[in-house]
Amino acid sequence: MHNSAAQERAISQYDVRAVFADSAIIKISEPAYPGSTVLAIQGLLQQGKYDELNRALHRHQTEVETDILAEEDLFAAYSAFDTKDISDEPRFSAWIDSTPDNYQPYIARAYYYYGLGWASRGHNWASETEQEQFDAMTAHFEKSTKYIAASLKIDKTPMVAY
Repeated sequence: MHNSAAQERAISQYDVRAVFADSAIIKISEPAYPGSTVLAIQGLLQQGKYDELNRALHRHQTEVETDILAEEDLFAAYSAFDTKDISDEPRFSAWIDSTPDNYQPYIARAYYYYGLGWASRGHNWASETEQEQFDAMTAHFEKSTKYIAASLKIDKTPMVAY
């Protein structure tokens, strides 16, 4: 089946999944699978759509508050920030600068540093891991902890901060 340009745009937008029924698009408020959540969240970060990003992440949080079964989607959304790509760091700075009173960018940056910590350590046995790798891991974990603490000063509710 070939999709029109309008259908392609609807499919690619966050929070919209296209289901074709008799050639009509029915919009559903959830992504098709958790991986699409990750890609959508990463796309918002890369495009600098910080307000939209905050709303999307907050929506995941409020869904968990009313339905614990939505917990997996919340953690999937924040896993988008475990990129291990050092070129993403300025995006987190810009997000925090843009919306400093929102908890979401602080938790996102904490996830980012947490991922960098494990990437720095590597996957070898401790006996096969250099001290510099452990030091880098510790430094990233300390940054992660700092940003989690900052998020909790703004809002103590988000379960992904714990």
